[in-house]
Amino acid sequence: MRQAIMRARCPRVSWRPTRHVSGCALVVMFVLAITQFTAAGPPVRATAYAEQEPSVEPALIDVQLTEYAFDPAELQALSGTSQLQITNAGLRRHNLVMLIDGKEIESPEVRPGDTVVWEAPVLRPGRYLFWCGEYRHLEKGMIGTFVVRDSAD
Repeated sequence: MRQAIMRARCPRVSWRPTRHVSGCALVVMFVLAITQFTAAGPPVRATAYAEQEPSVEPALIDVQLTEYAFDPAELQALSGTSQLQITNAGLRRHNLVMLIDGKEIESPEVRPGDTVVWEAPVLRPGRYLFWCGEYRHLEKGMIGTFVVRDSAD
């Protein structure tokens, strides 16, 4: 009975263990990841942090992309505009997609060996998810968080 209900809602789901995960299952995993990150509270440690004064040029934050990982996977900055220096140290093309106010904001594609400086949109304090928008890179775990703190803190 349960399988019939699931197949009615997600017709592409295969119940054979050798098949890949469907789009519905991917959405469920993504929603669970968002729930986990928003419920996690403040980060325990900062892996990348950019200090910036409100009237100064945007902070420059370095992030490296490799096969299915961001280094660091957690970025931190003060509220306002930040620039990300995105270096592709992998063998495949990558990009960075952020979910901001329900909209996906995408960086330019970064080819292997290239570096791109991308000005991220103005961010209010909070936790933002980012991931690689290339085919199946999110499924392989290429996801991270961007923690933005209030500049008054």
